[in-house]
Amino acid sequence: MNNSGILLFSIMNQITNYIAVRLDQEFPITQINLWKFNDIYIDGLRMVSIINLENTIVVLVISVMSIKLLKKYNSDSIFYLGIILFVGGISVITISNSFWVILVAALIFSVGELLYVPMRQTLLADIVNEQARSSYMAINSLSIQMGRISGSLGIILGAIIGSWGMSVLYIVLGIATILLFNRSLKLYKYHKSKHKVSNL
Repeated sequence: MNNSGILLFSIMNQITNYIAVRLDQEFPITQINLWKFNDIYIDGLRMVSIINLENTIVVLVISVMSIKLLKKYNSDSIFYLGIILFVGGISVITISNSFWVILVAALIFSVGELLYVPMRQTLLADIVNEQARSSYMAINSLSIQMGRISGSLGIILGAIIGSWGMSVLYIVLGIATILLFNRSLKLYKYHKSKHKVSNL
């Protein structure tokens, strides 16, 4: 579970690492026509700010609604869908220089984040033994730090393999996250069923 967490945190940190650097260097200054207002010009750094602002707004507006809706559906499927949307949105932002495409991709990855984060927390609460909860939370906190470190390495790696290479890498990491999480979940269910049988 923690291995999949490290991979997710690594991808998440790319917005403030590799993607921010790439947009600053490659995103063309874009003129946006606002009705009855002065035109505004968006450069790479402003685009990063817009992505973060959009993410914050989506989380604030949809989070309460999403928690109510998610209770009706299978948590495993929601988690996988969330990762797919999250990684897909990040991958598109990594290679696109279109203002509107990035805006839509940011919406997609924000929705994906809203789907997988509460599901991950719920599943963690179910999986972790109460007696080992404090130890596991400490390890989980370490996973976040490891994700930040590996995320910052994206700037160096991106200079070598380019934006398309980074996009493919994010997809591979997303697939690995799903596989690792699925394996952890199967092991948990196996041990849980074995424990129930032994208690009969």
